[in-house]
Amino acid sequence: MTRKIFHLGVACLVVGSVLTGLFITMKSQVENPRPWSAQEAVWQEKEGERADRITFEERRLRDPATGLVPSRMRGRELEFAKNLPRRTSRLQPADKVTNGWEARGPGNIGGRVRALAIDVSDPTYRTLLAGGVSGGMWRSTNDGDTWIHVTAPGQLQAISCMVQDTRPGHENVFYYGTGEIIGGSTSRGGDLYRGDGIYKSTDGGLGWQVLPTTSTNIPQTTDQPFDYVQSLAIDSSETTLDEIYAATRGFIHRSVDGGLTWAAVLGNSDSPALYTDVVVSPTGVVYAAMSSDGLVHGVFRSENGVDWTNISPSYMDVHSRLVLALAPSNENMLYVTDSLTDNTSFNGIHKYTYLSGDGAGTGGLWIDRSSNLVQIEGTSYSYDSYYTQRGYNQCTTVHPDDSDLVFLGGVDLWRSSDGFSTKENIDVIGGWVDQTHHADVHRVVFQPGSGIVAYTATDGGIHKTMDITSNHVQWISLNNGFQTTQFYSVAVDQDLPGDTTIIGGTQDNGTLWSGSGDPGADWTMPLGGDGMECAVIDAAASPGEYIMSYYFNNIFRCQVDSDGKIVSQTLLAPEGPGAYDFLFVNPYIIDPAAEQVMYLGSLDGVWRNSNWWDIPLRNQNATSVNWVHLTRFPADEFVTALAVARTGDRSLFYGTETGKIYRVTNARFVAGSTAPTILYTLADFPTGAYVSGISIHPEDDQKILLCFSNYLVSSLWYSHNGGLGWTEVEGNLAGNDGPSVRAVNIMPFAGTDRWFIGTSIGVFSTVYSEGEPVVWELEAADVIGNAIVDALATRPSDGLVVAGTHGLGIYSVNLESASTVDLPSTASVLRQNYPNPFNPATTIAFDLAEGRTVTLSIHDASGRLIRTLLNGETRASGRQLVEWNGCDESGRSAAAGVYFYRLDAGDFIESRKMVLLK
Repeated sequence: MTRKIFHLGVACLVVGSVLTGLFITMKSQVENPRPWSAQEAVWQEKEGERADRITFEERRLRDPATGLVPSRMRGRELEFAKNLPRRTSRLQPADKVTNGWEARGPGNIGGRVRALAIDVSDPTYRTLLAGGVSGGMWRSTNDGDTWIHVTAPGQLQAISCMVQDTRPGHENVFYYGTGEIIGGSTSRGGDLYRGDGIYKSTDGGLGWQVLPTTSTNIPQTTDQPFDYVQSLAIDSSETTLDEIYAATRGFIHRSVDGGLTWAAVLGNSDSPALYTDVVVSPTGVVYAAMSSDGLVHGVFRSENGVDWTNISPSYMDVHSRLVLALAPSNENMLYVTDSLTDNTSFNGIHKYTYLSGDGAGTGGLWIDRSSNLVQIEGTSYSYDSYYTQRGYNQCTTVHPDDSDLVFLGGVDLWRSSDGFSTKENIDVIGGWVDQTHHADVHRVVFQPGSGIVAYTATDGGIHKTMDITSNHVQWISLNNGFQTTQFYSVAVDQDLPGDTTIIGGTQDNGTLWSGSGDPGADWTMPLGGDGMECAVIDAAASPGEYIMSYYFNNIFRCQVDSDGKIVSQTLLAPEGPGAYDFLFVNPYIIDPAAEQVMYLGSLDGVWRNSNWWDIPLRNQNATSVNWVHLTRFPADEFVTALAVARTGDRSLFYGTETGKIYRVTNARFVAGSTAPTILYTLADFPTGAYVSGISIHPEDDQKILLCFSNYLVSSLWYSHNGGLGWTEVEGNLAGNDGPSVRAVNIMPFAGTDRWFIGTSIGVFSTVYSEGEPVVWELEAADVIGNAIVDALATRPSDGLVVAGTHGLGIYSVNLESASTVDLPSTASVLRQNYPNPFNPATTIAFDLAEGRTVTLSIHDASGRLIRTLLNGETRASGRQLVEWNGCDESGRSAAAGVYFYRLDAGDFIESRKMVLLK
């Protein structure tokens, strides 16, 4: 068979020899699976390309001591977050509550969505459920006019697929799988968003609980098949059992008790397949697919879900991802799409018809129709063949009533009225070819009972058409508050108080722009690609001036009009370095005191452009204009964070992927190849950690806050003398279960310095006083919760704080009070001590709803009294802090071990555990 080769500058899966025609029964072949981390490394090697996003994430999350993301980390940090204090509302002098945190959008541009269902129990079919790849599950009861977020803040938000139990009396049951087996920040690949199990709802999708046998509570580490659930299918013919199938990484799993227990019924543990799929016919016949990188591979058929027959045609010897679709009107007809592994980007489609027996050999008829997946003569589409980016956006759907009307989702949405048996009856009806739709189509779902009304899930959220069979398909966006966008960065105009402009770089949705303070206002996308770091130069200009970028070193000066439309874009990248001299999400900054000056991190120190305004407008080539290699320290190590002081000598501070900190004094004016001052030897910084953020006080260049994003390190440090000395300020975020800190910001407002940080469990803030314990409090617990926050922007002139989440869009708050104070807690709470474990001292925090007489005591594991810290003292309402120095009543150091501290405050009595180390 001859196939046209389609190139896009990306590598595809390369595999060795594979076996075909394999018949198996699985019980003996799925025991004692190989360690998953080792198998994942093999698969990544087979991809034949640099896994850029994985590399980026692992650099900034891994424990430097082991090189690995710590075990059970997500579950540990979410449990840790439960005991952290939460900031209450703020008061103005007149006791008027100010604006709290609110969602800012984008409500009209959805993030990446793979899971979509229409609730069959709603007779109007207006109840929709959609799951974002990192934005959790959303539900609408009005056909997408509005949405509510129904996964809890502490639950895993990485949703990959879902299914409803449509049997009469069971319609209230839904399942969703987690983990994206093939991810796509870019067509370069490497953007896996890991999962950890299957969740179930028994109330129509309002509440969700993880099925314990599918979860190990370690979503950052690949350790079991249910980390990547690729599809789910229910046997609707079964009347006595709750039979569900899950296509996981390497296996097909089966449950007959609604997910309480599972058995691997197809697969091989010695050489598991990376990609899998499963579908079930109306009479209970199960079809499954396995990619050819596994020992067990091809298309399989089973009449009982346990015994399987390989029905693959002899010509289907090498393939990557296989996606299955049964014809609803003819369960004997199966369509299969494949993405090849022969270093091409071409994809195939095959039609299978079951005839007799076990379906193999003469029992089934295969027809290869792949040669028709090319551009139709006289037309112009995004690509000249059906393209899925190596299987990233690959879906297959058959019309509910017409087995020849077939839809293929890829970069674009293809439609054939004759099952792709000819080229003449093919149309491209969505994706990049339609500005009202979105590229990268993952799901096509028909409204029950309709053959024309259909919905799609894409990298741009949810869309609907009233007639998918039309000659001119019209799409309607249902992203009406469906806030699932994944932000890498966020920026505001630092010099324009009251301005409502926000921009941010996002995964798969470019750099987004909003000029309105209305949370419901539409956002636009001035620059495409994957949006990365950005800056607002002058939002009030006409057109506005911005710096925007996409992955690696693609940095542009963008002029944007008042409607958010691009007027011009100018490439600013320096001439000389290659793409891989820069990070996937690469840092650069604009000098806040001289906006024509830019500093750019690289693999070989820092570049400086002394006046990027001089680069000719609409330039589209890397340039040497005004670029100089400011410093080459360190060589062969990525610069990961930069900051420039507004005041004083306007020093440049920068950090690296291995924890090195440098300063360049008068960075704007010094010559190229300047040797920086080394700062990382001046404090006990974590060795080998990733510097993820640096913030310099805008009014005092001696005050610097920096963070390391790795787990199991001291993540937050502060200097009051320009980096000559550093103090650890992790406070109550310290400990082995503490979060990853991604961004830091010093925010002076109304005479008080408040620090804000973005972490893997939300936004936190504190007011720092030297010598006092650092207490970080969770902001926006009810709206942002424990979502991952990668980016922060603040504007001290009007108290604006903006947070960019990875999966829940943008949130903002204004600190409008002339003197910001905290409301007392509405209930008494005894909080976890910090640090814990500790040596030699720790701080105990508690909140009182009202002034009370309190006793605070320390006891050993047997209950024996060790020390009384407060003995019947009267304390006012609000937050109280008490330190224990680790000594008993006699002043002797207590032995290492487990201790309990007990608070008696009237009718409130509570104890907590802590650990003293030696």
